[in-house]
Amino acid sequence: EMQRELQQQRVQHAKYFESLEDQLIEASKTLEMQRLELEALRATVKKDKENRILVQDQKLQIQLEKEASVFEMKLLAVQASETAMHHEVQNAQREVALLRSELSVLKQQLPQSPRTQGSGGGEGHTHQAKGLGLAADFE
Repeated sequence: EMQRELQQQRVQHAKYFESLEDQLIEASKTLEMQRLELEALRATVKKDKENRILVQDQKLQIQLEKEASVFEMKLLAVQASETAMHHEVQNAQREVALLRSELSVLKQQLPQSPRTQGSGGGEGHTHQAKGLGLAADFE
């Protein structure tokens, strides 16, 4: 009878160890699946970080392009203003040359000595003085 009990215990122990083995195999399978899920999550996180960096780079690129565009427009405005000023200077120089030419003609029309003028008295003398004043302004 002791032999039978020992045999029964051995069978029970074998079944128990077999059950433990099955549990260990299941735990290993579960652990392997969790390890694969973790690797997939790590890859997703890495790709997500790369995507975020890429998006930030793209946003920065767009911002830089906008700033460059604004700068180019300002530069064009300054160049246009500079060109306009250059034209104004050229026009002013032409006008000064024209006025000098007119002044030269007016000087030639004035008598050589204002005192030798006979009639008209002071009035003629006044006009000559004004003309000489203009000449002084432009010389």
